[in-house]
Amino acid sequence: DCLATFPELDSDKLRTRVSEMLAGNGFYEIITNSLTRPAYAEALEQEEKSVEILNKLSEELGVMRQSLLFSGLEVIAHNVSHRQKNLKFFEFGTVYWQEKAKYLGKKELALFMTGMQQSENWRGESREVSFHDMSSIIWKIFNRFDIVAPEQKTLEDPAFSYGVDYQYEGNSIAKAGLLDPKMAGLAGVKQAVFFASIDWPALITKVRRKSTKERLLYQQISKFPAVRRDLSLVLDKQVHFSQVETVARKYSNYLVKDINVFDIYEGESIGENKKAYALSFVLQDPEKTLTDKLIDKTMSKLMKMLEKELNAVIRK
Repeated sequence: DCLATFPELDSDKLRTRVSEMLAGNGFYEIITNSLTRPAYAEALEQEEKSVEILNKLSEELGVMRQSLLFSGLEVIAHNVSHRQKNLKFFEFGTVYWQEKAKYLGKKELALFMTGMQQSENWRGESREVSFHDMSSIIWKIFNRFDIVAPEQKTLEDPAFSYGVDYQYEGNSIAKAGLLDPKMAGLAGVKQAVFFASIDWPALITKVRRKSTKERLLYQQISKFPAVRRDLSLVLDKQVHFSQVETVARKYSNYLVKDINVFDIYEGESIGENKKAYALSFVLQDPEKTLTDKLIDKTMSKLMKMLEKELNAVIRK
């Protein structure tokens, strides 16, 4: 007889795989204190949920953390003070809160990106990290476990200036965006910081079991040529590229292989609280050469849906 059974989904193994992937993308793992300042919970407007320590050694470390955000920011502040400004960190940690006289906790994965995406080198100019750098890491985690693409909603959170909420059936699985400077300033950080928080237990429930087995995936390179089409559109400032990408992929079937923003413009000529995106779309069919008729039909449908769902104005 079998003495014990083990679940097919092993959280520790999944954590190791994500950690290896993040390390391979230039991230360093950090481990921070679970005790933190009460002021941080107040900043998040969640002081009523704080778990207070009865035998606290100081007021500065008087409650359990409700987020991995501020302890990570303190690590960033320490490094920046030592002239290390280009940083990528991740942390697996537990957050704590109380609700209806019950003490609760769960695991989260936090990601931090700040400074330059890459150091200066002879091959090209350096650039600052952007939301798309953070978003690409989150999608790599989803793809690592063959997770079905979540719905992307505009993030409404006082900790962020802007961002995206990744959801399944209205339930958030991850949040990512640019931190509000006031939040970063509470920990002494003055430079822009992109932050992501992933609900680890919720993520695990979306992992497809076949993806837990290490395997190599191969896909034959298409024998048929790719076609590029450019599109310029005017959007409200609060509309993010991730929303444009979601609409484009939703209504282009399998033909759109890549979407890229190659220019962004803001100015009086396009109106107040507006911005213009210059987008490139790469279309390709793995089984046949695309015809002009099919390309035009696909792009026409995309333009109509962008106008309908995002109130976009197509610039001719």
